[in-house]
Amino acid sequence: LAKMDLGEALSFQRMVEALIQNRSITALNLSHNDIGFEDNRGSTTHRPESEGTSTNALSKLIGDWKCRLCYLDLSSNLLTAPVGGMIGGALRKNNSLVTLNLSHNGLKEGAAELCMSLKHNAALSHLDLGFNRIPAHTAFTISQLVRENETLRRLGLNGSLLGRIGSIALLGLCAERGGGSLTIDMQLANTDQRM
Repeated sequence: LAKMDLGEALSFQRMVEALIQNRSITALNLSHNDIGFEDNRGSTTHRPESEGTSTNALSKLIGDWKCRLCYLDLSSNLLTAPVGGMIGGALRKNNSLVTLNLSHNGLKEGAAELCMSLKHNAALSHLDLGFNRIPAHTAFTISQLVRENETLRRLGLNGSLLGRIGSIALLGLCAERGGGSLTIDMQLANTDQRM
């Protein structure tokens, strides 16, 4: 379902309702659908967690206790920082999702809120947060939150603004895990930026 222009809230909500009823789908590619478009219109009163938004429907799908999705690609969907917290809240309830691709969005500091859910999630093993304009202080926070999750095996932070402190904290985390039990992708990441 990639590049299907599913960003319109009503059509996306209908699709999510159908997916919740269909328990046989285990992999879903929703990339390049501008799901977060309606949340980015610039209105000061419109919040992503409001009823009727595509991102609200998305968190409902991920958080449904009957969800059987193992693979979900949400890359390039204009998802912003508040959506990170929404998805994180949904991940706390999810016990089937193994791979989640959120690359090429605009999660920024919201990536840390998403990673808070990793303390409560024992299923997710691959998380791609690359190219989300994640700042250095958030990279440091992510390293601390990922430390509490033994299930995560691969973390994508390509193209992030990790800075020296964030980079050192992430590399230290890999060293603590030892034996290659955690791989952190940091290609094209800025490791020189100061916090």
